[in-house]
Amino acid sequence: MVAPNIDLAVVASSKQHPITATGLTEELEITLSVDSAVYADGDVLAEVQEIPHAFRDIGGQMTLISVTLIDPDAQAGALDLVFFREKVTLGTENGAISITDKDALKFLHGVVIAAADYLTLTNSQVVSIGNINKVLNAHHNSDSLWIGAISRDTKTYAGKIIPVRLGVLWD
Repeated sequence: MVAPNIDLAVVASSKQHPITATGLTEELEITLSVDSAVYADGDVLAEVQEIPHAFRDIGGQMTLISVTLIDPDAQAGALDLVFFREKVTLGTENGAISITDKDALKFLHGVVIAAADYLTLTNSQVVSIGNINKVLNAHHNSDSLWIGAISRDTKTYAGKIIPVRLGVLWD
């Protein structure tokens, strides 16, 4: 689900270094499907999943500005979100990473989420990482973005889902 367009006039500012940008911001949403068994450090938490039409244009460009992750199982698990310009295979969910060198060349960016980054909301955990400001480029014949996750500790996600929201600035 894509949130409505919002015109962006100022990304951030300070007295010393004002930063301005023009474009459209979007909030892209995806729900990562995960296994309900115990994960270990270095396991594929969520195999790479497509976010169709993440870029405004085929071969387009955007800036990833924030990531929000909701953990309904309240695991507060350390993990890495990994972004790719094309469909790749990280490996089998709940198994060791086994990405090929060819697929690794399609890597765009990674976001590290530590257990200490989470906030507790009664029966769930949430994390919001801002100020990422990483330019991502689509594959020349696609407008999709692919996202996967790697577990960085031992956790169990009985609910089998991890919703993720990406704040992006379309150029």
